[in-house]
Amino acid sequence: MLRRQVNRSAQLLVCLSVLVLLAPGCKQDQPETAVSSPASSESVIAGTPLDPQGPSAALDPAVAPPVLDPTIGPGPPPVAEMEAVVEEEIVAEEEADPEEVLAPAVRVAQAPNPEPAAPRKFVDDGHDYYLVDFNDLVMDGEIPSQLRLAIDNNFHWQFQNAINLGQLSFSMPDPGEAYLSGPWVNNMLGGNRGNPARIADGDAPVALMIRLPADGKVSGTVSFNKGWFESRSLEGKTEQISFSVPAATPTKSGQVQGSFWLARASYYATLMNNNGPGSAWYRYQFGQSAEQFGAELQQPRVWRQSFGSRGNDIEESYAFMSGGRALAENLQLDRELPPATEREETVAIDSISGITVQEFDWKPLVAGLEPELDPLATLIPDDQHVLFFNDFSSMIAVMDEVTANGALVLGLAQMQSEDAGSQARYEYQLGLSLNGTVRLLGPRLIRSVAVTGGDLYLRTGTDIAILFEAVNAPALEALLLAQISTQVGGYQGATAQKGKVRDVPYQGIASSDRVVSSYVATLGDAVVVTNSMVQLERLVETFQQEIPSIAGLDEYTFFRDRYPLGKEGQSGLLVLSDKTIRRWCGPHWRIATSRRTRALAAMTELQAQHLDELVAGEVQSRIIESSAHLDQVGQLRLTPTGVVSDSYGSLAFQTPIIE
Repeated sequence: MLRRQVNRSAQLLVCLSVLVLLAPGCKQDQPETAVSSPASSESVIAGTPLDPQGPSAALDPAVAPPVLDPTIGPGPPPVAEMEAVVEEEIVAEEEADPEEVLAPAVRVAQAPNPEPAAPRKFVDDGHDYYLVDFNDLVMDGEIPSQLRLAIDNNFHWQFQNAINLGQLSFSMPDPGEAYLSGPWVNNMLGGNRGNPARIADGDAPVALMIRLPADGKVSGTVSFNKGWFESRSLEGKTEQISFSVPAATPTKSGQVQGSFWLARASYYATLMNNNGPGSAWYRYQFGQSAEQFGAELQQPRVWRQSFGSRGNDIEESYAFMSGGRALAENLQLDRELPPATEREETVAIDSISGITVQEFDWKPLVAGLEPELDPLATLIPDDQHVLFFNDFSSMIAVMDEVTANGALVLGLAQMQSEDAGSQARYEYQLGLSLNGTVRLLGPRLIRSVAVTGGDLYLRTGTDIAILFEAVNAPALEALLLAQISTQVGGYQGATAQKGKVRDVPYQGIASSDRVVSSYVATLGDAVVVTNSMVQLERLVETFQQEIPSIAGLDEYTFFRDRYPLGKEGQSGLLVLSDKTIRRWCGPHWRIATSRRTRALAAMTELQAQHLDELVAGEVQSRIIESSAHLDQVGQLRLTPTGVVSDSYGSLAFQTPIIE
């Protein structure tokens, strides 16, 4: 807490110092050729809810703050060159509450044109465009009194806040579209005051921009949360009423056409920055709007959080007591490496140094210690994380707890803690389910359980293996194979798998998209179920003592002695070895993670472009191209289930980094 206060005090002193330095210059007359001050530049953005690209979380629904309109007041004087305005990144350290910070950006504010720009020309695309005043709308029902007040008094900030919070929207029968337009859409234009599509000033009335097929009926639906308008409560039922515009006539105005696409871009920019599902689709629609507008629009800014939202005391307790927040913030597994700007030189990954901090010497602490070790420890590679369960019943108890609080438990080692459905996804992929039969027979056939894998990227795709110490290995393997066949055998494209890994036979079932991927093998008295052949190979090599196991680590011995196996009240032991952390934070894993993340972004964009085909079920499998530069992506294919890469897998399950 003291450190955070010192950091904030230091930031305040820096800001005050800058103001002191700028103050003398503000009193002097500006020469005609001087660069205008940032204070009067449109590129300086106030961190208020006025910006439609800002996250809705930054808005207080109970307060309607004034909107700062960059077009009000004198503009910057003509300049001989462009002015660069740098927005500095503010990093919050050790926050007590999640705070959103802006990513660094350098934005260039253009000097105003000496002469007005030529009016925009109308492009006939087979659609009619309308600019509708709210007073011309005929409502088939009653709207909230505060919304009526905003319409009558042109409270454009009221409309903007409602849009940002998702409390007000307009829709037309497909394929028609309708979007609100007001002074806030100017943010899409950056510093280009001369653009004819710019809303003239803060007094311009909020209007409804409509695009319909030629000769279409101008009628639609308005959706609103009455509770928000009346009491600023986000709780409440969304109400809908119909509207029509009997007196509407289409226009051939290029200004109106441009304003429609600008309002559309602003709408999708707002949805994009809410960080909810569908961001790729919103980003694609934003790009389409910019293309139709015919000019580069200001890209939405990216907001970041230091840790997942803390919604309640239970979640706070999990994060604090488990050390999950410390683990996430120290490993920083979500911090991606920036792409290289120069691609001419290729450097061998093995030549790049990883963590060079000296390893802790555990030998003096384990001298003379001989604790009872987990029976499955000899099968776990020493550079993998592992969760040991004392017995089958302990595993069931923990999994039930995970099911009840999945978003909290599964997200402990990740920077975002909302539920991504990871548990259900991997259960289906492996063909395992904790149903009544398994719960009944499990304690009779299974002594202990261990869960391991290559990394913790459960959301996007990771290799995972579950090892069972069996009472009767052949009987348990037969039971597991029968359950897997029953659970996922009917999945389209799933086929039986059979073979050997270093003379160890395996069986299973898998599909090409890896929605189903389950391999079963017996290693001595243990039966393993995994979703990755590479992970199976590592376990077999450990079983055959070709690579060291976690049982030989001094740190494991130390902690197993501190937390004795079978101690009353103990369900299991999670081991994160030094070698595991070094591998996760080493160059191979970090570079592969960065490449995989960029590939995911590009594949998501491609899938958004073909979403209409996918939803309609009209996709014919074919090879597609991406404009993004992707390392070792292989072929990209559009399939009935989505975009698939030979190297990176699919959006449903990305190829694990270990592979």
